[in-house]
Amino acid sequence: MDPQALLRAVEEATRLERAEFCSRRKTRAVVLAKEAMIVVGRQLGVTNAGLCKLIGVDSSVVSRRLDSAKRRMKESGELRKLVKQIEEAVLKSE
Repeated sequence: MDPQALLRAVEEATRLERAEFCSRRKTRAVVLAKEAMIVVGRQLGVTNAGLCKLIGVDSSVVSRRLDSAKRRMKESGELRKLVKQIEEAVLKSE
């Protein structure tokens, strides 16, 4: 999977700049974007180390965000929709 395609898909789906969701900011929109990107990345075979490098965070952050996203997806239609949009955009770009 092309990591740049994942970044472009997140930008497109969230309308956030890459610098925003790859930053240490913790606004609701940024956290949602990171969680969706991590979920899709892992589903498409990107390793934790690859996501760390891509997002610019350490592995514990990726693990925590993935765990949080898995729990939140059960309740949040917004996150499920965002994950689906990102996944479709990445698969379309391949």
